[in-house]
Amino acid sequence: MVLRKMNRPMGRTITGFAILVGVLGLAESTHAELITIDGPGLAGPNTTVSLLVRLSDNNDPLIGYSLNVDVAPEPGAVGGLRPNVALSNFFPEKNLITRGGGFLHPVFSLIQESRDAGLFINAQELRLRPVTTASPGINDVLAQLVFDVLPGSNGLFTIGFGPFTVLVDGAFDAVPFNAATFQLFVPEPMTALLILAGAIPMICFRRHKRDGRNHSD
Repeated sequence: MVLRKMNRPMGRTITGFAILVGVLGLAESTHAELITIDGPGLAGPNTTVSLLVRLSDNNDPLIGYSLNVDVAPEPGAVGGLRPNVALSNFFPEKNLITRGGGFLHPVFSLIQESRDAGLFINAQELRLRPVTTASPGINDVLAQLVFDVLPGSNGLFTIGFGPFTVLVDGAFDAVPFNAATFQLFVPEPMTALLILAGAIPMICFRRHKRDGRNHSD
């Protein structure tokens, strides 16, 4: 996991949340929120993988955010990940806004494919009111990302955040944050079979051990 600090001034032509705030300048703060991606680090070709974008160390109540999600193959990787816009969502059961006392704006809250074959996500509180700060397991999710692993893919793919990622507070200022990259490994089909073959005996062993314990009871 690699951290990247997003503390440079934002430009005057920011897409997404700029629809709401126009010009964004970073608020002066010594504290930085942390955006991470949580999910399985292994996926097979021609499968679908689901990841959660989480916010932690959140001290500044927000009225919205934009996520510019990029996917980059590491050297030697073939194939790729295709964003599944239809299945990607705001994960409302644990979303920062919907579980923090707010409502997502029906127009300005959107998920779409970005120009670089990633995802662009924009979330805005309906009444522009700051929501409760993120609590782990309660309202710490910003989005659920879904990608389709293309057939024939293998290698390491890094998922991170581009320059149009922004957190916005109640004063319409951009909040400084750190962003962690996430790496997904797609093994070759034979390697995937070997991994699965190694997992099956372990599952059987655990089941046998559990059944033996229940029998002894």
